[in-house]
Amino acid sequence: MGSDILVNQRQGVAVGDGRPAQTHARDSAPSSAHSADDIVLSRGDAARSLLRDPQFRAAWMDLAEACPWATAWQSFGYAEAWLSVYGDTHEPLLVAQVDSSGTLTGLLPLAIGRHDGALVHVGAHQAEYQGWLARPEVSDHFIQQALSVLGETFPRGRLALRFLPQGTPVGWCATTGLRVILQTQARPLLALGPEGGVEKSLKKKHTRNRINRLQRIAPLRFVELESREELERVIDAVADFCDLRQGALNASLPFRDDPHKREFWLRLMETPGLAHASVLLLGETVIAAHVGPINRTSVALGVIAHSPFVADSSPGKLLVLMLARALGGKGFQDLDLTPEGTYKERIADHADEVQSLAVHFRWSDHIKARALLRLRDRLGASGVLRVRRFRQRLADRMRRFSGKTAAGSAPLVTFALDSRTGLVVGPGTILLNVNNVADLLLYRPSAPSEISQTAFLSRALERLEAGDRAYTLVTDGVLLYCGWSSDAPAHPAPDAPVAAGALHLSEGFMHPTGTEDVRIAAITQRLRDGLSRAAEGAIVVAIPAEDRRSAEVLTSWGFRSTSTGHP
Repeated sequence: MGSDILVNQRQGVAVGDGRPAQTHARDSAPSSAHSADDIVLSRGDAARSLLRDPQFRAAWMDLAEACPWATAWQSFGYAEAWLSVYGDTHEPLLVAQVDSSGTLTGLLPLAIGRHDGALVHVGAHQAEYQGWLARPEVSDHFIQQALSVLGETFPRGRLALRFLPQGTPVGWCATTGLRVILQTQARPLLALGPEGGVEKSLKKKHTRNRINRLQRIAPLRFVELESREELERVIDAVADFCDLRQGALNASLPFRDDPHKREFWLRLMETPGLAHASVLLLGETVIAAHVGPINRTSVALGVIAHSPFVADSSPGKLLVLMLARALGGKGFQDLDLTPEGTYKERIADHADEVQSLAVHFRWSDHIKARALLRLRDRLGASGVLRVRRFRQRLADRMRRFSGKTAAGSAPLVTFALDSRTGLVVGPGTILLNVNNVADLLLYRPSAPSEISQTAFLSRALERLEAGDRAYTLVTDGVLLYCGWSSDAPAHPAPDAPVAAGALHLSEGFMHPTGTEDVRIAAITQRLRDGLSRAAEGAIVVAIPAEDRRSAEVLTSWGFRSTSTGHP
């Protein structure tokens, strides 16, 4: 995991009241200013008052200009946007240093989680580069004094600054009395401009083939968004694509798990120069999008998402290449792909290094962090990922075996129709949505025996990328039903006859409150859609063996039962 510096703090007297660590950050009054030597710590209303003060804002901006390693994530604009959106979840905490002339010479912009009392850099996990602003000649003194004051104020706390800005002075970590863990990690970059390789990549045969394949469907356009209003028109589709992929791969729904995330990115777009947004349009449909912070001569990878419906054309990679070309034309030097994520190495053409800093104010937390770090070093990045996936698979198995029957393991009966010729299907009584990602993201296991949300989304993503079509019904925010239609199914029913051009209908999920009428309506709609696409070919339908009404309807249409199995 790169080089580490582990330094222990000198023994001293800890001041605390014995309350649990997660609540200790609330020990001070909700609004207070505390100083030690030349360090001033302001929180709550005192911090908000500073943020409203034009003189303090000007001083913050002057300090950022004088700090060689300052980034967008330490700017006043970024902090103001984040704190205004996340004010109900985080309380502002500003640690500042002012010299004898009244000049602001150091600033560490932080916040306190209202739920858990955790200390975080403004932006929390959304701030890619975290650190302090300081005039170079006082940086080492400022940060050590600032951390000491924080340790006295929150003796049970910790502060983790993920990925310090490039060039941040860290020599003091080797001699300080603070408990710090400093780690080094590679940062992948993509060079922009005439010296970069973006144009060469865009001219490669496989890239041109992907572009041509998309253009045969509809005109393909790369569009840069200039305002909050323009981003707001597409951000919900972007959020759906992002949550589907992250939910399937990493068991997280970035936008749905964080209801403020949407507004935060929109707020950044209100201030010119804070964020860059772009979309790749197929006709008028968004198939890929990116929005990321602007950091001097680079743009950092932020939220990037692409449609699963054209995944075979790699719209995400096409967007990155077109984005890089556009940024290079505007004079930017690098597309910062940011640390972590093995796929980024396939896009990057060079790299440098950044460091992360963790400071523990309690000895026991420091020891635990060192032990965990050593374990991760032994496992390596791939080992950590394997452990995570093993835990997910184990959780899924425990869910399945804790119930009487596993979700999706109920016996199925397969019906087949050798030819669509002459098949007449009337209109259904219920209209289902087709390929609605937002519907799929509403899935929640309704019983211990059902598969996890991660497993459900993983299967859904695989099927959508394979060209399968999802039919869903949602009532009052609850996913009642999900069924699938495919001309070449990613998950065919066992023992089902597979013929060229056959239409396959299969089940995905039925909520306990769903009825057989819903399934019959879903079968009807899928058959009608299939007939409208092709009038010839066989049809295969798999339904639960216990669903006698659907079986009777299929039989009345001329289908014959062919097999019984488990999916």
